Amino acid sequence: MFASTIDIEHRAQNDSAMKNTLTPQEAVDREVGLWPAPKEERLGLIRQVYTEDAIVYGSKAIFRGWDEIAEWINGYQDGASAVAVERISYIEVTSGWARFEWRAWEKTSGDSFEGAEVVHFAADGRIDQLVVFYGLRLPEIS
Repeated sequence: MFASTIDIEHRAQNDSAMKNTLTPQEAVDREVGLWPAPKEERLGLIRQVYTEDAIVYGSKAIFRGWDEIAEWINGYQDGASAVAVERISYIEVTSGWARFEWRAWEKTSGDSFEGAEVVHFAADGRIDQLVVFYGLRLPEIS
């Protein structure tokens, strides 16, 4: 007898919970969920999503560890216009790596920008590397 897709997904979720690991979907969705979280809760949430030695490769800087990652996110949220973020694509996962696309916008002005992220997962499912790309498409070769 074959198990239904729902049964398989339910078992995978239970296995993940029993091993205290995150699935790629959970890790990515929690990472996106860090952005609107209150500042006083953000560091605790970062510890759940990122490994202690995680590295975020941004467009202008590299952030290492929980405190620097918190400062990076806080920098966007503490400005004159806080930023909202949403995932706008499926998550493609292969061999411990994943990529997905996102959209962010300033809450007061409505100005928006989009990008993609590539993440690598540690053995426990948390993110240990994240690379941020601004823009969804690369320029075409002319």
